Amino acid sequence: MILNELIIYSSDSGRILKKYPFNRFGLNVILGEKSIFNEETNGVGKSTMIDCIEFLLGRTISQSYEQNSELISRSIFLILKIESKGTVIYLGRHINIPKKGFILVSEEISFELKEWQTYSVKDYKEKIGELLSLNHNETSFSALREYIVRNEKSGFNDITLAGRKAIVNYSLLAFLFGLPHRFEFEVQNIKTSIDSLKQQIKLIESIGIQVDKLRIKEEELETEVSQIKSALDSLEISDRVQINTNRYSELKTKLQLTQSKIFELEHVVKQYQKNINNLTEKTRDIKKLKDIEPFFEQLVGYFPFKVKRNYEEIETFYDFMVDNRGKYFNDKISNIHSEITELKESRQKIEDDLRNVSQILKNKKFIEDVASVIKELEDKQLELAQIKVRLAEYNNKNGINDKINKLEAEKLRLTSIKNDEFNTYIEHIEYLQKIFNSMCLETYNQIGVLNFEFENSSKSTASTGRIKIRCTIPDEKSHGRLYMKINMFDLTWLLYRVEKYLPINFLFHDGSYSKPDVAVKPKLLSYIDSRLKTNERGQYFVTINIDELEASDIEILEDNKCVIAKLSRSSDENRFFGFKF
Repeated sequence: MILNELIIYSSDSGRILKKYPFNRFGLNVILGEKSIFNEETNGVGKSTMIDCIEFLLGRTISQSYEQNSELISRSIFLILKIESKGTVIYLGRHINIPKKGFILVSEEISFELKEWQTYSVKDYKEKIGELLSLNHNETSFSALREYIVRNEKSGFNDITLAGRKAIVNYSLLAFLFGLPHRFEFEVQNIKTSIDSLKQQIKLIESIGIQVDKLRIKEEELETEVSQIKSALDSLEISDRVQINTNRYSELKTKLQLTQSKIFELEHVVKQYQKNINNLTEKTRDIKKLKDIEPFFEQLVGYFPFKVKRNYEEIETFYDFMVDNRGKYFNDKISNIHSEITELKESRQKIEDDLRNVSQILKNKKFIEDVASVIKELEDKQLELAQIKVRLAEYNNKNGINDKINKLEAEKLRLTSIKNDEFNTYIEHIEYLQKIFNSMCLETYNQIGVLNFEFENSSKSTASTGRIKIRCTIPDEKSHGRLYMKINMFDLTWLLYRVEKYLPINFLFHDGSYSKPDVAVKPKLLSYIDSRLKTNERGQYFVTINIDELEASDIEILEDNKCVIAKLSRSSDENRFFGFKF
């Protein structure tokens, strides 16, 4: 994708307010000018111009723009002319319609929205990814955008961006540098399964403290149940009871067994339901921690990263447990309910048969004695069933440990495969290092370090599968050198992608030249402009204040037609929009 031109149109007045043509390849400087000595160049629209390009590339329009009365009254329509695979395309965002994106495939521009294709913001972002030839299954331009459009507010503290998970940061950077970027996610899937099983082991081991007592109690109850059953079987019936004693005994035993099985299964259902409720309640309790975030925001102005990360990990775990173990328990409950229904139907038939056989039993005391003994038996069987369920859970520990061992072996196997694959990128990495050091030498006449290392530790706490990146230059503790290091770090992946004809051939740095030494900045800018023009591909956009370079260097940039916008306070027409807002 080539960015050709930015157009600002007022739907209210029906005229184009500003046009900013870009260089198709090479350096594109957005320059903040002064009309008088000591005048500021802040507020002239340099960052606003970058913001608008970002909006057109899929970023959500911020409230400071969509609620601005000046922009709303003028009905500002932002348009970015691009070229993708030889086709001219216009991307549009309307300040008064911030939740929509517009695309026009045409050689000629039109300002009638009815002639444009309208998209939701989500679909618009996906279209941008398609125009950039990005594989949606690998990554999205939305995820990459903050690395492609770095700003001084948060982009130049380190090569990685704050506020993002490390696994995401390093994955995106690996992608930009043309390296495998899904290794850690693949290993992480296995680690997540292992962690889930280990948590089950912890829950089971909590039973182990009293397992001996449970086994003793199990034996006692089995003895008592056996004695009660014997007592029932030995009940003597009066001579007045004229029934078939063998048939009565058979039905009575069958009824006891059926009832016992029903009680046992109903207890199992209650246990499973309790497990589901516990997981759900725990998840609900964890989510209440979200109330802590506003507290921290109000008290100290930010939410501590470690607290947030711990919360996200715990929340993810319990969500996983509810989704997976909850489904398992629900399936079990459904199956058991079906079995209980069948048993109850069988019990009803046995009771009907028993009622028919025992109709002549008129001795009320006899019936009461039998009922009392059966009730005692049911209570003992229920208690025994509870103990057996808990012991079964404990005995399942070995099976879970076996699963963990198999997953650990699979993790080692996968890590070994990924390590071997990473080693095939040695020449690729050397090429990246060569690009980086060529800029270091050109700028500072010194060598820096750009190192890529595959993390293959088997420790559970290690970031196994991650391609770690270390980038340093001499004396980078100063802000100026730190900013320049990040500039060169980003430019390394840009030059690599340009030279290897990979998607994403543009880079934006907003404010990154405000702190470096005035003597070194033109060296890097000139070098990059030359490399991109030699390749006739790639665009590097930077914002620069006029006092951040020597007058002679500004003159060279203008002579080389690198300056695409001169913004100043001298008159409203010289501001980015052509008016003050």
